[in-house]
Amino acid sequence: MAYSLILKSHLVQTAALSVVVALTGACNFTNDSATKGANKAEQVAEESNWEALFPELLIYYANETSLSDEADKNFELFLNRIKNSDHEAVVKFREKYVTDRVEFKRTVASEIQDLKNSFCNPGNFKTFGLIIFTNESVRNGKITYCKEGIEKQLEFRGIKVPDAVANDFNYKSYPLSVIENLGAALATAADIFSPSLYRYVLISKSHGTKELAVAPGFIRKITDQETSEKLINAIVSYKQAKQAAHQPDKGALGAENKLGPDGALGADGALGVGVDNNRLGADGLLGADYAMSSDGFVNVNNRKAGGYHLGIRKGDFLRLLREFGVIRGGVLFTLVAFESCDSELDLSAMFEANEHPEKNVSWILTSDQKGLDYNTFDYKLILKNTENLMASEGGFALSSAVLDYYNSVYEREHKPKSK
Repeated sequence: MAYSLILKSHLVQTAALSVVVALTGACNFTNDSATKGANKAEQVAEESNWEALFPELLIYYANETSLSDEADKNFELFLNRIKNSDHEAVVKFREKYVTDRVEFKRTVASEIQDLKNSFCNPGNFKTFGLIIFTNESVRNGKITYCKEGIEKQLEFRGIKVPDAVANDFNYKSYPLSVIENLGAALATAADIFSPSLYRYVLISKSHGTKELAVAPGFIRKITDQETSEKLINAIVSYKQAKQAAHQPDKGALGAENKLGPDGALGADGALGVGVDNNRLGADGLLGADYAMSSDGFVNVNNRKAGGYHLGIRKGDFLRLLREFGVIRGGVLFTLVAFESCDSELDLSAMFEANEHPEKNVSWILTSDQKGLDYNTFDYKLILKNTENLMASEGGFALSSAVLDYYNSVYEREHKPKSK
């Protein structure tokens, strides 16, 4: 399966994470400016050699498509309702979601194995830390971490929620798309890997939208009232409206994101997150119970699902990272990667992030709106380069290797094509 991975260089250094940067366009670095930024980072490291002595912890936070049993049955019901349509839009829509249900989970499992092969064995990575959060592991109540080369498991189910929420099959499918559980995950990481001893590298892997850094996949609840005809017409109308709007990456269908007077996607007529060309993109259907407002977020005072909203806004995600710079002994992130479609930081996210003056994030990596492959990062290569950097440069080898890989992909994807 061929993908064209498109990464837009978007490297934000802590000292430059400000509204001024967003206004001047400095967030969208060219390759040359990215190199200058890296050189500056090296200079800062040289001036603070004691910082380079800290080992790094990799937090792998995967909001993968891992449907609960009930959600899987609901999805099969949806597929059964649209199976007889041969309309191109419906066929492609069906193929995308069927692929996502298998491919996302498979990719996460493969990446985790690559990480464990290095971090969970005594050897060069013994000084590093690894902690893994996935929707499946949280649903099963146990997460994995590796410390000093030893693999261990820990009971973790996220925050305590009311039974009505805990039993909601969409919440069980995507618990890590709730910001409260992101906070619980970071707190757990800080309990095991003290911020006074480690520097953190956070990679968040998820579907995404213009507004959401972490978003669920298909969460539409299929009811008896939603006939095959209604669902098929909704998909076709949705695709036609997207084409007419010439905004396939934004899922825009007007101020209220509706398909027309009949609200063909349910009571709220909401559009949400899905997959586009088998990527971590913005496309698809949300159910009426999880309607999004025009800015992609349900007002905090009107959240669905018992007060817990599926989807983490970019500004809220950044604000949480900032707060961990104050609590938990002062967590410092050498690198944060939003591995999700359309994860660029817009001006509103920058404003929200700067409500907190703490500067505890050194680098932020994002993508443009064109989508990502499921396996954005080649961890085997990154970890091999980490070992090389450990031998030659010492500290912060992991974050440096991730950054180097990111820059190499950017250079490859933006290399002028020969005529």
